[in-house]
Amino acid sequence: MEQTNNAFEALCEGAANREPGFPRCWNLFCGTCGHMDFRRALLLLIAGHHPRSSEWWSAGLTIRRLPLPMPGRRWPWNDQFALSQVLGQASVRRIQLASSHGRLVLPTDWLMFLGLGLCYTEDVERDDRCLTKAWLPELLALMPTEARSRPNFEEMLQDPAQYLRWHDLERIERDFHRVQQR
Repeated sequence: MEQTNNAFEALCEGAANREPGFPRCWNLFCGTCGHMDFRRALLLLIAGHHPRSSEWWSAGLTIRRLPLPMPGRRWPWNDQFALSQVLGQASVRRIQLASSHGRLVLPTDWLMFLGLGLCYTEDVERDDRCLTKAWLPELLALMPTEARSRPNFEEMLQDPAQYLRWHDLERIERDFHRVQQR
């Protein structure tokens, strides 16, 4: 895979490949670590750091000393907006390709990275649909044409009152699995 300039793509690639120092737990409901390293990494993205830069590790040490928002709690709107801007520039296809070369278990595990992003930008996404507009066309291009949820997502793309949520990715994952089982 070519080196990416997008910080979120690089974060997903490093995590999928289980590279040293990259987050391991992406489970939104993890009762052990609360996907703490991913939350810290997202805060570093908000601060403008890139996972492949030399300052990533030193910035990570600094951020470890700061209070970390609790999992499941809403992040401040400004943080959500800043994160949304980084994520909106990421290519879903490149994240999917990076994850398929990694050590993730299922072919659709790359959706969990997108889900983390959607979870921590939900308030902003409801207002401006940045990730819906950026990611949904790419998701539709990757989805099987006969996917059951395809019409719903095509409608979501056109309807300004609808926006992509992290749990919507479960429907996409189910459609991928249905097609693979045939």
